[in-house]
Amino acid sequence: MTKTRSAAAVMLAAAVALTGAAAEDALVRRARTGDAESQLQLADEFMFGRNGRPVSPPLAVYWFRQAALGGSPVGQYNLAMCYLQGWGGEKRPAAAFRYFGKAMTGGVDKAALRYAEQLHDGVPAATDPEGEFPEVKPDPDGALNILRRIAPRDREAQLLLARYLFRHADRHADELLPLLERHASGSAPDPEMLILYAACLRSGIGGGGDSQLAARVLERAAAAGNPEAMAQLAEILHGGFGVKVDHARGDELLDRALALGSSRAMVVRGMEYLTGLRYPHDPVRAFELFRQAAKKEYPPAWRQLGLCYASGIGTPRSEELAFQCFFHAARAGDAPAQFHLAECFRYGRGTEADFAAAFYWYARGAAGGSPDAMRETGEALLAGRGTAPNREQAMQWLERAARAGDRSAAAALGLSDAGPF
Repeated sequence: MTKTRSAAAVMLAAAVALTGAAAEDALVRRARTGDAESQLQLADEFMFGRNGRPVSPPLAVYWFRQAALGGSPVGQYNLAMCYLQGWGGEKRPAAAFRYFGKAMTGGVDKAALRYAEQLHDGVPAATDPEGEFPEVKPDPDGALNILRRIAPRDREAQLLLARYLFRHADRHADELLPLLERHASGSAPDPEMLILYAACLRSGIGGGGDSQLAARVLERAAAAGNPEAMAQLAEILHGGFGVKVDHARGDELLDRALALGSSRAMVVRGMEYLTGLRYPHDPVRAFELFRQAAKKEYPPAWRQLGLCYASGIGTPRSEELAFQCFFHAARAGDAPAQFHLAECFRYGRGTEADFAAAFYWYARGAAGGSPDAMRETGEALLAGRGTAPNREQAMQWLERAARAGDRSAAAALGLSDAGPF
């Protein structure tokens, strides 16, 4: 018996003993006979300490598992959530994925959402007390198909679908923009959906470029009390993107967003201290704001921390710490950070030089919309640096970078006075 299996067996034995010691009341007796409703109720009571029972997540997991093994979709979903979050034991994402799948088949929509989330990003292989679980490779298209089936009847599924369509907007812009437009036209739109809609309008995804409409959409989300919308609207008002510059209102919105703990607001205010444009130049205070936002797992904050470490701004210079920050943000999907991480691998900054790894992260950043990464992906494909040379793909990436405003890519294509390469 492996150490993991032995530990699981000890926990199970302790759970059974504690249940017996709790009280042989009618609910426990019914649960022991295999009655799923009693097992679920008992699990709920142990999870939250209800009806005089002690709070005991391991016991809750034990009874959710009994219900799950008996075929209860609700039990399967709750057991999967415990495994995913580590309630009552270690996190077990591979086992969670299996039980979410069973519960989804049993008709639990929330299980389908969690299954789609794991399917989208993939699940590592694992040796688990319940057996060997093979790797589940990322399948964004499969995740989208699941969400499309559920979205008409579930608002959370609509939001998750919109988020994933936005992440893959290069392929799904024609589906994304109408979805967001329909939602925005409703009587009570979700602020997060409005924020996604504004992002599409600001970036021109799906041909929807309209800065003024984006500002009005963010106004609605900010009026609903959403701090992310407040921070974004503050940026627009300070920069005059599609609206008249209004620093006073921008400051007011940013202060409100900061009071509500907005990570984006922390980064925006940090940049104001860093540049000295709106507040006195104070790199140390900027670094501290970036650090606070990074604690909230906000990828752009990790990227800004990396840039501070890379240049010694507001903190001692450290290429190793810069690499770690870029890696953290890159893994979370931040395209500019993916570009900076690729640069670290290319030039050996804070890590060993690795052209193949550099190309991988350049390509990830390019797919995520970074013009810098698009340019470098194209140049790497031209030179065969870290990948097989492919002139056709190289030209496509250079053209995309040029259209996104990258002057070096435009020059390489002969679209400026710099001339062709």
